[in-house]
Amino acid sequence: MYPILRVGPAAIQLPGLILLLGFWICLSLAGRQANKAGLAEDAIFNAGFLGLLAGLLGARLGYVALHWSVYQYDLPGIFALTAGALSTPAGVGVGLATTAVVLSFRRPPVPRLLDALAPAFALLFAFISLADLCSGSAYGAVSDVPWAIELWGARRHPTQIYELLAALATLGLLSWARTRRPYEGFLFLLFLLSYGVARLFLEAFHAAPWLFGDGYRTVQLVSLALVVLSLWLMSQRAVQKRKLSNELS
Repeated sequence: MYPILRVGPAAIQLPGLILLLGFWICLSLAGRQANKAGLAEDAIFNAGFLGLLAGLLGARLGYVALHWSVYQYDLPGIFALTAGALSTPAGVGVGLATTAVVLSFRRPPVPRLLDALAPAFALLFAFISLADLCSGSAYGAVSDVPWAIELWGARRHPTQIYELLAALATLGLLSWARTRRPYEGFLFLLFLLSYGVARLFLEAFHAAPWLFGDGYRTVQLVSLALVVLSLWLMSQRAVQKRKLSNELS
């Protein structure tokens, strides 16, 4: 855990710096991929900037919602600019949703656009994992495995590193599949499938999961839904392509 980077007299919030730098790099990657796909690069940057602002707001409100038992007695504290008081999942969800809505007004070919964005999404999750490692967020359960790390007074699973490796593996898989995709939209579906599978298993190592109902882990439920949805969409697209091939022949 290394939350503060000191440069002379200045103290920089390292997790926030990593996220901002990562967002800029991912946005640049998405813009280049969009340009190669014949899409408007400026639209990606404009939508990404609005998505960043909305994501920061969503991350703050998500954190407040998770800790409402504290903030209900300190309503002004909701507006405090505390770097660590952010919910990454809420921020990412709101940011991506806002970006998607803004881009929809440009009416781009959706499958091609999603393929262009897929590598940037995978890389973004890698940067999020690095930021979590520096801040100590998304920490793992107590463990005695040889590669456990010391965090919050105990040796724990390095879940942030697990997720970083999963994101990089997903990025590598997308790079390999880029020239082999059978149809537009395949890369994005492959991203949903591979990252959904990874999170489905990695969530079991987290120490403080979001619970739903009778103790079900919310992230695992969402990941399972993503896996099922991506597999179903892949099968539907494969059937459509086969029918089209048969009609042309």
